[in-house]
Amino acid sequence: MGIFKKIGMAAAVSILFVACGDDNSTKATDNEPTGPISNADYEADDFEDLPHCTSKKEGATGFVVESGEGYVCKGGDWVRDDEAVDIVKSSSSQKGGASSSSRGSSVQQNIGYGELKDSRDGRIYKTVKIGKQTWMAENLNYKIDISYYCYEDDAANSDKYGCLYKWNYASVYCYADYAFNCDMYGRLYEWNAALVACPEGWHLPSMVEFETLIDAVGGSDVAGTKLKSVGDWNENGNGTDAYGFSALPAGWRFEGDSRWMGSRAYFWSSTESSSGGAYILKISGDGADFYDFYKAHALSVRCLQD
Repeated sequence: MGIFKKIGMAAAVSILFVACGDDNSTKATDNEPTGPISNADYEADDFEDLPHCTSKKEGATGFVVESGEGYVCKGGDWVRDDEAVDIVKSSSSQKGGASSSSRGSSVQQNIGYGELKDSRDGRIYKTVKIGKQTWMAENLNYKIDISYYCYEDDAANSDKYGCLYKWNYASVYCYADYAFNCDMYGRLYEWNAALVACPEGWHLPSMVEFETLIDAVGGSDVAGTKLKSVGDWNENGNGTDAYGFSALPAGWRFEGDSRWMGSRAYFWSSTESSSGGAYILKISGDGADFYDFYKAHALSVRCLQD
């Protein structure tokens, strides 16, 4: 594994799914002049041309030639699942995976892509399988509600004594407190909030799980280049996004001060270093390293599938 860097607490502060077309779309058959490109049950040039996903088609597979994406009909929707479809013939119009604008021009062809719908707010996230791990390919952008209670669940006690709050649920922000930054970069979470922010079936990764990711993409010296998005980074700092992870330079927030948007990505791990600190993955330049941060910093969250 790559270099581990631990910084003192004081120093850390300072440096610190779907539309469907009509049922007239073409089903792949051997009688077509060009022949099928995939082994999917249904094949179409554009996503909109796939037939309606009905109960009779439940479990059927679909393939979009233009984007090279595979789908499975589930519950009335075409759900992205590249692993369900095999390519049997190349095509000059087939791109093979997501477009370069979203996945990078040198995406590894053996990586699996998908989507996750967060049932809490309906937001849909891209996902990517790297090695044996399945990651969100976008920063989490779930606004955790402030949780509060009445003593003994009696409203009369709230009227007299006020509400009892779980402080850690409120520690979620947008960079520089501008809502549009959440739309682009996701939210920034203090550590205690990050621990409970991921949707059901997903979790905040440990430092060991991040190490597995870094090893899978070639080690800490090159992980920055390979995991960073192809856009959004300042001073020619864009990456190749070779694995579709699309790390964004969302920066951090601490005690009202926001810094490093455009040049650094910070991701919380679930691994504590002390009662007041936890380990984070920092991506900048060509590499990626681990640091020890105050839990009161607000950083990005990438959830990992259980």
